[in-house]
Amino acid sequence: RVCDQLRNQGDDASRTRPVDHFIRYAESAPEALIEALKSRGFDVTDTGEGLECVKVHTAELETVHEVTMDLTELAEEHEADYDGWGCVVAKADVPPN
Repeated sequence: RVCDQLRNQGDDASRTRPVDHFIRYAESAPEALIEALKSRGFDVTDTGEGLECVKVHTAELETVHEVTMDLTELAEEHEADYDGWGCVVAKADVPPN
């Protein structure tokens, strides 16, 4: 799990940082999905194979679970698949960028 990997690297999950979420689609990005993501505060990039959706939030398990469940449901509504998330390690003793 990403949360375990972050913790093992000394991450302070309570620190906010940009978190990347990924959604795959079959043929082309559903415009309604992109608009729904933007309305939820995500910056969205269409990579041609999927959507990279970036939003600033913590990496705390409760927060990540809430966001990933919402994105999973949203993706399914638009015939797409949520494909995971990732972020940089944010250590407590290092100032944020």
